[in-house]
Amino acid sequence: GGFRSGFGRGQVPQRQSKFRIAQRSDWAPRRQFVHRSASVEVRPTWKVVHQFSQADLSKMDGPMPDPATDLKVCGALEMYDNTLDRVNSRVPVTLKDCASKTFHSVTTTEDPIVREMAMEDTPPLSDGSKEHRVFATDAILAAIMASGRSVNSWDLSIEVLDNDGAKIVFLDKRDDFDLFPVNETSSEPPSTAELAVQLSVELALVTQRLSQQVLKKGHKKTIPPSATPNPFAEKGEDVATVLYKYRRWKLDKGISLVARCQLDGVLWSEARNRSECYVLFALNEVDPRVTEWRRKLEAAQGAVLATEIKNNSCTLGKWAARGMIAGADVMKLGYISRTHPANSLDHQLLQVQSFDPVLFARQNLSLNPRNAWSIVKRFAETCVALPEGKYVLLKDPNKQFLHLYAVPPEADEEEEGVPATASGAAEEGPSGSPEPAEPKLDEPAAPTE
Repeated sequence: GGFRSGFGRGQVPQRQSKFRIAQRSDWAPRRQFVHRSASVEVRPTWKVVHQFSQADLSKMDGPMPDPATDLKVCGALEMYDNTLDRVNSRVPVTLKDCASKTFHSVTTTEDPIVREMAMEDTPPLSDGSKEHRVFATDAILAAIMASGRSVNSWDLSIEVLDNDGAKIVFLDKRDDFDLFPVNETSSEPPSTAELAVQLSVELALVTQRLSQQVLKKGHKKTIPPSATPNPFAEKGEDVATVLYKYRRWKLDKGISLVARCQLDGVLWSEARNRSECYVLFALNEVDPRVTEWRRKLEAAQGAVLATEIKNNSCTLGKWAARGMIAGADVMKLGYISRTHPANSLDHQLLQVQSFDPVLFARQNLSLNPRNAWSIVKRFAETCVALPEGKYVLLKDPNKQFLHLYAVPPEADEEEEGVPATASGAAEEGPSGSPEPAEPKLDEPAAPTE
């Protein structure tokens, strides 16, 4: 007794198999559950009006929107120095300081061009109804597209205005929203919130330095036709050269989406015999003695990237999404390493890789653009269905849910969005997000044939 027909030689009977599994689980080391803090303190007066399951978001599918329309272009681009594509870990290049440059990170409602567009009257649709409009930035949309991969807590501020039946929705972010978490999806994330913030700030620093060092010195800037000056540059300010594109997508059910997107530079493609725009990001090696990028990038380049995708799946998903949203032809990925493990200010460039953002998302990250845009559509449809008011979208720090809270009108500014901690890194302590009472669950969308 105990054996089932069909078991081959060397296979364990079913009853013994269950016993052995139970026996193994007694001595196998168990990973301790850690509580993460919410990115914003949830007040007792906030009410959950909607809830999104990350598992359901990851399964969504639907048609892609029509190609985007560029409403306005601002700024200029500088030419990429192709010699940096030949940099290797045997002869690294030292990253130079760019403290004189100013980098702007302006949220949606503080953008004067977005405010101008929001005040414009839109013609009625063919059926006589009014069009709803959603305004955001590429960073915000990328976070929504990659929301199914996120582990740390993050939040967005949402303001819904009712203009005689036509909803105007603003998706806003806080300053620390632009700091990308490091090793968020790793089995060993940063042990404290302070360490997580330090690594994120360091990553932002090396990314800014790399973005300026890859530009050809003394080369004439590329200014697209009908482009206007940088809307955020002040007189006498040495602004980092970037190009902003205000793009519009027509979503379903009479909803249009307008987002400010950023491109970092332009390069000449010998293969395609044309100029191509790119976005640039950096991966930072903190302890070269452990990860050994200088050796592995020469012998096993793909293994290094695979490890980074495993440890930073959400961050890389955001980067690929930003490239897709901005319509970039190329996504540049720089491998940066500390000169010394204990020095977080001096770095070297080991290698630069180039990818097509859409192919990188599909093939390397398994991030389907159809799924990404379906998530954005679901969020947009949910927001335009809300009554006029202010809301907060919060990723639960310890569960795979996104909660949409209604903020009461009488709440003061302090109540509407004071961050409880600067990062959602793993740390001991109770959850900063209370259990929602009977939230409305978002139904998963049926796959489209």
